[in-house]
Amino acid sequence: MEATDLSQIVWRAPEWINALGGLRTDNILEYFSQSPFFDRSSNNAVLKQQSQFQNFGDIPQALQKMRGVEFAIYDARPPDLWTIAKQVRESVEEVQVVNMYFIANGNIYQAPDVDAIMQSRLLNISSSIAEALDALKAQVSFTPAGGYQYGPKPGPATEPDASRASTAREEADTKAMHKALFSAMQAQ
Repeated sequence: MEATDLSQIVWRAPEWINALGGLRTDNILEYFSQSPFFDRSSNNAVLKQQSQFQNFGDIPQALQKMRGVEFAIYDARPPDLWTIAKQVRESVEEVQVVNMYFIANGNIYQAPDVDAIMQSRLLNISSSIAEALDALKAQVSFTPAGGYQYGPKPGPATEPDASRASTAREEADTKAMHKALFSAMQAQ
């Protein structure tokens, strides 16, 4: 079964925040556990279920003794910002971070992964380069007598339809190049 992509979801429960008098570091994991980002089979959920019937004392210490998926506060800047790490614990010292989430003003977001960030940045770069090349191409003209000249192209004043057709062709070429670059980025 394939995991659901939660990177486009924002979750918020204002009624929960109001009922407990606001978000604090001591209740932020409980708030996070209400969201769709929380793994109901995590060690946090197991300890929460078991602590209803027995006292575990300090839950973060109890989590360190367990192996498997857990959620931990990675960074706290109350009252408006917390970072939660979903991690896999192999031993007391060995932890591998799987996902990061952040809570900003009560909204919970999944942090984007490095691939998504790089893909977005590369698409922006390629788009900017294509625009720069188009602008440069519009500034170059060549005549046998004068060679290459840079600046606005001198256009015949009597043929406005020809320049419109040329511009439309250039726009179509630009769109085709953007589409090809985007497809190439998606294929990676």
